Amino acid sequence: MNSFKKIFLTIVTLSIIASLSIAFTGCPTPVTEKPTATEEPTVTEEAEETPTEEAVTTEEPTEEVAEFGTAENPLVMAFAPSGEADRILASGEKVEKMIEERTGYKIESFVATSYAALIESMGAGNTHIGWLATVQYVVAHDKYNVEGLLSSIRYGSPTYKGQIIVHVDSDIEDIADLEGKTFAYSDPLSTSGFIYPMTLLVKEGYDYKTFFSEINSMDGSHDATVLVVYNKEIDCGATFDDARDIVEDKFPDVKEKVKVIAYTDEIPYDTISIIEDIPDEMKEKIKNALLEIVETEEGLLAVNELYRHTGYIPTDDSVYDPVREALDLVPELFEKEE
Repeated sequence: MNSFKKIFLTIVTLSIIASLSIAFTGCPTPVTEKPTATEEPTVTEEAEETPTEEAVTTEEPTEEVAEFGTAENPLVMAFAPSGEADRILASGEKVEKMIEERTGYKIESFVATSYAALIESMGAGNTHIGWLATVQYVVAHDKYNVEGLLSSIRYGSPTYKGQIIVHVDSDIEDIADLEGKTFAYSDPLSTSGFIYPMTLLVKEGYDYKTFFSEINSMDGSHDATVLVVYNKEIDCGATFDDARDIVEDKFPDVKEKVKVIAYTDEIPYDTISIIEDIPDEMKEKIKNALLEIVETEEGLLAVNELYRHTGYIPTDDSVYDPVREALDLVPELFEKEE
């Protein structure tokens, strides 16, 4: 059982100023003995000053950082772990090559270990381009000024819903029946797979922190959530609508055995985002490349395999304000776990 996690939307700067006082003490003046009257002062020739080389100030050599997108400093692109990592990476690498062909930039891709890890990697500047789930984008934008390049469209719509699923053999018919049951979710930062379903409980007057007997993370995977309910390992789960589609090839009866008992409010789709340090010209070039890619048959197939995307539109951050309001309903989810 995984406990709730918190991602705060603030950056803390610590500064330590150390001051040292040094007391200077005077040095005694050396006493020279006067020559006696009978002694003639000895005249000594001044030693000829040996010329010394003028001190030359040399600057420490600074290592030049290669430009972004070169073989020496490739752009790092990461994908949210919302499904099977191997499947995501296989599709993601196809998109990577298409972007490289259109921009000339060198790119390296990987699948993040968690939603939170991807946010922090972008915040640290280790990942430059992130395919971020909705809440990931909001947290990364508000915490690290990560910019949304494009928002995804699926089947002609810029929004979607989350859903709560149960096995058809269970006696669960509505949200009230979920109390005391075991619950599966994809990731604490999944909008449809956790955050919005928790707001459903809050709006119904329930305390989501104690409502279920047990909660289980599926490490970001919506398809895994569907399967644990399908196999009756867990009573109920939360996924995007309709995550049953992605396992239907292997489990053709999934929609007969797993039913939906509740839907969330509309959620704006995920984003392709980029850190602010990348030059504007590069951002524009990458954005245009993706818009071109999705217009090709090969490109559309790749992004559809990746996250079921069917198109892109420029990101409008204000569209994500309802997500920020949803986060305010469940602030405890973001309390830092010690």
